[in-house]
Amino acid sequence: MLQYIRERAQGVIAWIIVGAIILTFALFGINQYFSGGGDVSVAKVDGVEISQGQLQSAALQQRQRLEQMFGGKLPAMYTDEMLRSQVLQQLIEQEMLVQAAHASGMRIGDATLAQTILGIEAFHEDGKFSNTRYQQLLQRQGMLPGAFEQRVRRDLLAAHFTGGITDTA
Repeated sequence: MLQYIRERAQGVIAWIIVGAIILTFALFGINQYFSGGGDVSVAKVDGVEISQGQLQSAALQQRQRLEQMFGGKLPAMYTDEMLRSQVLQQLIEQEMLVQAAHASGMRIGDATLAQTILGIEAFHEDGKFSNTRYQQLLQRQGMLPGAFEQRVRRDLLAAHFTGGITDTA
C-alpha cells in the first residue's frame, strides 16, 4: 500500500501539497517560538488569572516549608498532585480575599508594609534589619524586592480582611 502511495505521490500536485503542509507547520512553529507560548492560566477568579508559573512557584515554596518542618524529607502522603491541588486552592482563596478586601475599600499602607518587612527575623543580622541580607535572600529565592513587597502587601491585606471578619463575628 505504501508503495502505491509513493508511486502516485511523484507528481507536481503532491509536491505542492507537501510544500503547503511544511509551510503551515513552519509558520506556526515560528510564531510559537517568538511568542514564547505564554504562561498558561490554571484558574480564573473574577477575571484575575492564576498562572501556571504562580502555581509552580507557590508549590515549590510550600514543598520547601514542609521539608523544613519534617527534617528535610517530605512524607510519602504528600504527593506532587495533592500538594499542587492544595496550593491552587490556597491561591484561589487568597485571591478571593484580596478582591473582597479591595471591594470593601481596604488598603495596606507603605508604613505598615515597611514595618512588617523590617520585623521579619530572616532579614536581621545582629538583631537589626540588614538590607544586604534582604537583597541576598530575595535573590536566592529568585524574587525582586518589588514583587516580594507586593506579595507581602497582598498577604497582609488578606489577613487583615479575614481578621476583621473574625473579630466582628
